[in-house]
Amino acid sequence: MALALGVDPAELNPFQSAQPASPLSNGLDDETFVLVELLDVRVSAGGGSYNGSQEDMGRFAFNRAWMARKGVKPAYARIVHARGDSMADKINNGDILLVDTATKSLDQDGVYVIQLDGHDYVKVLQRDFSTGGLQIISYNPAYKPQVLSAEQAAELHISGRVVWHGGEI
Repeated sequence: MALALGVDPAELNPFQSAQPASPLSNGLDDETFVLVELLDVRVSAGGGSYNGSQEDMGRFAFNRAWMARKGVKPAYARIVHARGDSMADKINNGDILLVDTATKSLDQDGVYVIQLDGHDYVKVLQRDFSTGGLQIISYNPAYKPQVLSAEQAAELHISGRVVWHGGEI
């Protein structure tokens, strides 16, 4: 895989530093592009996923200036797969998600990768200012919002904010 990506094999080791692959030896300009790790992680757009390993499965190139405009530092960017239909038709089964793992708190309503009760999800999080809790919302109307009290919301772990997704047409 390292040969196909044009990187040093050590750069594909998920236990190495969380730095993006550099320099880009596959013909891409490293001042213009950054390579982001694709992790072997499936976040549930449905009933929940358990992920024990976060193995690096390759890299995707993103424009460095675009990432800066989004407020994403390359060292904290990761790509994971969505699994399930609860976020359809915006995020579909098999789509890839660019996640800013530096975001660990709900600084604004939006789409986040979260851990709840040991399972990984991709969901819309919306604060409830009247109770201090929050709602976990799916785009698919077949899935009803989950309301968390302030105490339950404190148990929620935010793994990162989704800043981009891509998939098949």
